[in-house]
Amino acid sequence: TGSSNSETVRQSQNKVYKQEGESVTLDCSFTLSFNYYVMNWYQQPFGERMTEVMSIYSDSTSSSKGRYSVSFQKGNKILTLTITGLTLTDSGVYFCACDSGSGSQKLVFGQGTRLTVNPDVQDPDPSVYQMRSPKTGRTVCLFTDFDSQADFQKPEGATVISLNSSVLDMKVMDSKSNGALTWNSETNIEFSTLNFKKIVFVSLFLLLDYSCDAKLIEKSFETDMDLNFYNLLVIGLRILLLKVIGFNLFMTLRLWSC
Repeated sequence: TGSSNSETVRQSQNKVYKQEGESVTLDCSFTLSFNYYVMNWYQQPFGERMTEVMSIYSDSTSSSKGRYSVSFQKGNKILTLTITGLTLTDSGVYFCACDSGSGSQKLVFGQGTRLTVNPDVQDPDPSVYQMRSPKTGRTVCLFTDFDSQADFQKPEGATVISLNSSVLDMKVMDSKSNGALTWNSETNIEFSTLNFKKIVFVSLFLLLDYSCDAKLIEKSFETDMDLNFYNLLVIGLRILLLKVIGFNLFMTLRLWSC
């Protein structure tokens, strides 16, 4: 909660999770000792600078701009920000702020609300891929194409060192895919240490039949010598075919020119 003397700004929502395309309403409340003031909403994308989203004067009750709209209940001193048609770029920390009324244009900020917009992944098809270093025995696991509402939870005592996740947005194909990478210092990573839990319905688990065990699926990453041979054979035949076509074309042109 931000404060300046008797002025305070409070944001009741700490974290909010939404799906891409949905709407969200963020709120904040004020305790102020003056009657005329300016209220602002700011967005700070993760790892980036803060920018103003919208502002409204205390003598107004509502304002809108594109997908954004603000509403002010003067009696209760409650300000809300509504965003429709959420996109991935809407993710970030949203700060509610108010002019302190001191004439110095100093703003009093709330503590911020963290908004996370999850991608709309169509027809998720979860998969697990594993690679192991032959020298150190360390294991790396890649989890792909899981539902956006799945979350990685690392239980107490788990040996996972790091977990990084990202979203692949394939605009040409109009589709998105989730991916997460994790590794540890031991030979195997059992899936029991990486549970996909629904954020809302925690009792629902995904990928229960999958594990990331070096002993189980290391073979799938070995080179298939027969496959390599046939690939090289196909490439060689294609090159030979191109040479034959080129030679025939060259001889045909020579005959026509004679």
